[in-house]
Amino acid sequence: MKAAPGSSVTEDGALAMAMPAGTEQWPIDIDLFASGFDLADGGKWSRRTTLYRQGDSDFVRFDVKARPIAKDSKPAQFIARIYSAGRFLGSASRSVIIRRTAPVEAAALSATAERSAAPAMLMLAAAAPQPAVTGNVTLGGAAGDDVPDLDVTILYDDPSGLGSGQIIIHSPHLAGPVTDTFSTPPEMAAWLDSEYRRLLQLGLSLRGAVSLQQPAASSDTGAQKRFVTLAAEGFGDALYRDYVPKPFKDVFWSLRGKGELHSIQITSNSPTLPWELIRPRSADGAVADGFLGMGYRLARWAPRSSASQVDNPLDRMTFTGVAAVAPSYVDKRSLRFQQDEIAALSKLAGYRRFDGDFISFEKLVGEVSTGFIHFSGHGEVNQPSSGRPVFAIDLVDQSLDPDTWAALVATAHGKGNPFYFFNACDTGRSQMLGGFVQGWGPAVLAGGASGFIGGMWPLTDRAAAAFSTDFYGGISTRIKDGPVYLAEILQDVRREFYRTGDPTYLAYTFYGNANLRIVAQ
Repeated sequence: MKAAPGSSVTEDGALAMAMPAGTEQWPIDIDLFASGFDLADGGKWSRRTTLYRQGDSDFVRFDVKARPIAKDSKPAQFIARIYSAGRFLGSASRSVIIRRTAPVEAAALSATAERSAAPAMLMLAAAAPQPAVTGNVTLGGAAGDDVPDLDVTILYDDPSGLGSGQIIIHSPHLAGPVTDTFSTPPEMAAWLDSEYRRLLQLGLSLRGAVSLQQPAASSDTGAQKRFVTLAAEGFGDALYRDYVPKPFKDVFWSLRGKGELHSIQITSNSPTLPWELIRPRSADGAVADGFLGMGYRLARWAPRSSASQVDNPLDRMTFTGVAAVAPSYVDKRSLRFQQDEIAALSKLAGYRRFDGDFISFEKLVGEVSTGFIHFSGHGEVNQPSSGRPVFAIDLVDQSLDPDTWAALVATAHGKGNPFYFFNACDTGRSQMLGGFVQGWGPAVLAGGASGFIGGMWPLTDRAAAAFSTDFYGGISTRIKDGPVYLAEILQDVRREFYRTGDPTYLAYTFYGNANLRIVAQ
């Protein structure tokens, strides 16, 4: 069991929730995700029960059947996510093992044999109780905008290959959840790689890895910026047209049409689809919207895969400053604008700088438990057969990969939930290899982080420095007048793409709470 803010886990492993005041019964929606299983009762993957102030509650039953497997056994997992009127309350998960059994002739199968065969088909894996994660938000008493207007959970049967999956949508503006199945063409991943390379090359070739606002030597600057703008918008249009599940499109336009759409939360076991770059268009083509990452408070999250991961992204975070790591590279690896970025960050209250070697980074992870941890440097993505980490951030003396990261932060478990910003090439782009979701976003969350920002493709030096400077500067300036939405700061900075023409401003993805508010210390 894992609790969301406002609920808790009892000593015997039950999820305890405070019933809203003044109500005698409480409808609860329960979503079941079970990759490798089919529903055997013809129902839906999201079902409703009712809790009563007096007496026992109703219960929800899902009859599921394991799909045939090729091996003798296969690990699987049941995940139940619990909602009330669009508000996430908590989750329960259980590992199971699917086992093949020898064929048995129906005529010879006695009742005793049937009972003894059942455990061999589906076995519960051992699971030790996990500590509760609790918050201070009272159910029924929080502001309405603490609940995302559009809460979308997408789980693929095989996240490494895309294909078929489940989508369940919750919203406080809907009468109940929307559920469906869908399929994403596996070739989408290769197409995205090609489009990312194109955007990167447009930025690099037009201005030599600096912002497009620099004067052009022998070309029409305005025409080049228009071309890059149209290329990016065409990319976003194609994403929406060809790859966004239809249930999302239907609910999106319904809420938008009623003026009820401001925040979008995406939880998925595949980070492949770049939701930030999607540009919706109405079914009749008459109404076009802008990039989701500019028009709405948009955030992603990864389903809980470890006991240390926060199950529901935090909705409040105190700005205690920025702890920065900026490795000093030499020769061709030096970053021209890195020092400008660090100089800007050093003006923030609570600023601390750590050296860029592994020992210093290890010290940082152990000491800093709140606020932002910022990395300014190189990141890399390599082929699995290259002999180098597939994903890494480059310190002065080591290349740090997600697996090593996981071992590093394990020793700091329970010391808080800092927010990580990796301002480096490719660190926000997650891929799936060997059947496991790889990449920095999911890895950082699994270590207990409250959020993560990184780039989906290599970032140009100047624009990357300007992006983080504007991001932290926006928080520092606006927080003086009260809490600020982190996602709104990102919206503002991303809009610099239209002023500069540099695609780097579109590259950043945010894992966290779409309604995360940063508050002054």
